[in-house]
Amino acid sequence: MGLVLKKVVLDDYADKKNLYSKLIRGNLDFTIEAHHLEGGKHLQIYLYRNHPRIKEFIDIRERKNHLTEQITILEAQPSQMRLTINDTSFMVASSNTSNIKITEYNFNQKLADFEKGKVAVLIDITFDVEVDNNKLMTELRNFNNAEEA
Repeated sequence: MGLVLKKVVLDDYADKKNLYSKLIRGNLDFTIEAHHLEGGKHLQIYLYRNHPRIKEFIDIRERKNHLTEQITILEAQPSQMRLTINDTSFMVASSNTSNIKITEYNFNQKLADFEKGKVAVLIDITFDVEVDNNKLMTELRNFNNAEEA
């Protein structure tokens, strides 16, 4: 078993303002996938249910309308954000303006090898300039690997 996801929070670090917060029920096993794209202008932090074919599962279930989707769109102006996964915090370098899109997928049925509940929390952050989040990428990778060990 890897990361049992219980909570995801995104804060404006300087203003101590909560941008997004979600409690995850069901003691479900998740994995983290993070990407630093477009020279640092686009940051993806994707929390997926730990299943060997999760992306295929999402694609098929979405086409069959078996998933509910909740999208949160934010515009933030913090110089730094804090991402908290369960009780572990990570600092996210930011820029003047950040556009944040958080997509959640929920599965409300029960299959033999797949419990109902949260399937994915996909955080996409687009910055107005290139931002170096290499330290964050390393920390997320190390955290994910430590949880899976």
